[in-house]
Amino acid sequence: MTTHRIALALTAVLTIAAAAPAEEVRGVVTHIDPDKKELVLEQRGLGARGTVLIFTLPDQTPVLFGDQPGAVSDLETGRRVRVQYDLVDERLIVRTIHVLGGPKPVVKTPEAPPIISANGDALTGVLRHIGYNDREVTIVGPGPKGANTETTAAVPPSARIVKNGQEATLDDLQEGDSATVEIEKKDGRMVAASIQVGAGAMTKAKSPLIPRLRLLLKIADQVLQQMDGNK
Repeated sequence: MTTHRIALALTAVLTIAAAAPAEEVRGVVTHIDPDKKELVLEQRGLGARGTVLIFTLPDQTPVLFGDQPGAVSDLETGRRVRVQYDLVDERLIVRTIHVLGGPKPVVKTPEAPPIISANGDALTGVLRHIGYNDREVTIVGPGPKGANTETTAAVPPSARIVKNGQEATLDDLQEGDSATVEIEKKDGRMVAASIQVGAGAMTKAKSPLIPRLRLLLKIADQVLQQMDGNK
């Protein structure tokens, strides 16, 4: 074979090798480490079941959920995938990851906790007693009698109850829960208009100084009226 023919043959071999399709394997994702750019796959096919392969993830590795594009961060352990890869210097370099058996996971945005209305006086503290049968609660917290003032209020069915940002019922409350209870006076009785327990409960309440300031202003007004009447 002449030198010219040998050169043509080598060129043909290199061209075929460059055009060769990537290798392909199917399996289940057992570990993902985006920082180390590593994907661990366990094969599940006949003859290769249990074989573990470690792949290198290039930057911005294409990930497809059917026709929907995704990212390495969308992958979850336990997902079945089909991986196209190249063998480079004894390393398995991922070319494309096709996720099988399901759409791209939907990331839910956490909902903001419902806001309790600001009608009436709000008390903050800890639920000391919950009467599930007679529908009443006792809350211990800052009040007219000091830091551990106990206030008992009836809880009508119309009262709105929120626990950890979700609508709840009286049966969901437990003694020891941090709570904000909005109190109203009806027919001389303390009634809970709303109760918020858990996340955000201690931040919805009005300052305990407000009721005291109202009382002081009321006393001052009475004193001024008496002084005016003595003139």
